Amino acid sequence: MNAIIGFTKVVLKTDLNEKQKEYINAIKVSGDGLIVLINDILDLAKVDAGKMTFEKVPFKMASSISAMLHLFEIKNSGKEFSINKRI
Repeated sequence: MNAIIGFTKVVLKTDLNEKQKEYINAIKVSGDGLIVLINDILDLAKVDAGKMTFEKVPFKMASSISAMLHLFEIKNSGKEFSINKRI
């Protein structure tokens, strides 16, 4: 995962058109999210083993929410949604 995210950062610094940048950025954001998920699973394994330790780590809530919303925007682009639409 680190290699994928690292290479996306390298590719984003190259000359790309807007659509390519959007796709590569989506790969990077998804990779970042996957690393968080993997780390969460590893943390649960630590809890099960009784070896969990806690620490305070500052984070930017606005950035986290923005990244999550961006994932949904990319996934739902081009689709029409209605609250009243029934499946």
